[in-house]
Amino acid sequence: MSDINIEFAHIYINENASSEHYKSALLAKEKIDSWLRQGLSISSCVLIDDYNPEEYLLNIDGYLKELGGIGVPPKYVVFESALPILKDQLLEDMGGKLQKQYRNYINKSGKSPCSFLVAAWHLTRLGIYKPDNILDSDKCIGSKEDFSAERITTVLPYRFGGVEKKALDIIRTTSYYETVSERLEHVFF
Repeated sequence: MSDINIEFAHIYINENASSEHYKSALLAKEKIDSWLRQGLSISSCVLIDDYNPEEYLLNIDGYLKELGGIGVPPKYVVFESALPILKDQLLEDMGGKLQKQYRNYINKSGKSPCSFLVAAWHLTRLGIYKPDNILDSDKCIGSKEDFSAERITTVLPYRFGGVEKKALDIIRTTSYYETVSERLEHVFF
């Protein structure tokens, strides 16, 4: 297990990289450099949202090369479509009326909402959920070693704040919340 898992440069498969993604990478680089000077072990990852888009525009190899050129080549690349495998586990771990609302939505639509997938993603990065199902799939680039971490940091534009809040609301309904709430950090820009 790493000391810190940092997600940055989140991108949709149906878009090309923009200044927003590069800013995220630069902010992540500052954090990573600081942590490395402190002797901390880092697991860096990029989440590519391929769950809902039908159009594939992103040149993944080119994008990863650009991130490497900035000095933050991600150790892991995970595709969001790998996360629904955790649906049943998260629904079982949730409680209250929020659990019922999400269960009904998922049953009616056949899809998991972004906030739900983000909650599962955070719990996986924290090691609460075993990453093997995700990391062993063809929806991940990288090895299983040291993916999960004691703490996680997520670097995102402010426009994702609402989804992240809903994800934390989901986690709040689980028995894990007390043990993970202080281990989650967001850097919004």
